[in-house]
Amino acid sequence: MPFRNSCKYFFTMDQKPNPHLLAITKKTAKLLTLEDLELIPPATNLSPADRIFTTPPDDVTRRAFEAYFSESKRREASTLFDIRTASEWIEKAATMPTPHMLFDTMWYEGDLCILFADTNVGKSILAVQIGDSISRGQAIPGFGMDAAAQPVAYFDFELSAKQFQARYSYEYGAHYPFADTFYRAELDITDSYIERGYTSFETYLTDQLEGYIEQTGIKVII
Repeated sequence: MPFRNSCKYFFTMDQKPNPHLLAITKKTAKLLTLEDLELIPPATNLSPADRIFTTPPDDVTRRAFEAYFSESKRREASTLFDIRTASEWIEKAATMPTPHMLFDTMWYEGDLCILFADTNVGKSILAVQIGDSISRGQAIPGFGMDAAAQPVAYFDFELSAKQFQARYSYEYGAHYPFADTFYRAELDITDSYIERGYTSFETYLTDQLEGYIEQTGIKVII
């Protein structure tokens, strides 16, 4: 089998109802059935339901396995829909905190809000203005707000750092004083999720977002 020479580590996975292993190399992950595993050396002692490394894993391989295994366990433990009666949902909601207004009646805490308009009409400028308002706990004049100041992360997929500086300064000087709880993030296009041991960009993105939220304590993402 062509995969024989590329396999470096093997991990036992769930044994019921269809036993299988996840074979992970430095750059790829592949799900194999037991019928495919003639390539495993006879001396390898694979115990059911145990995770076994045939050799000590490097960090990339360990992270790849942990990401895959945790994702697999989440899929097994969860269902897509939570179905209750309308009255049960109201009773459940009554035990939750009442959300506060972030941007008038158009955006409340815990809401997903989509800002859309034609091109070049100021969507990004308004988004930054809203984020700045929330991070300070100060309403934009003419709009309501009753939420307390809270950390905000603005993911900028449009401007470079220098363009952002130019927009919020006068001739690259006299910069606008943002609050220290207003964060800006941009993509690092040189980063590779494969080299970091992930099997998909989506999993890598989710993990990075979770880490960023824990690191900064942000409550609002734009």
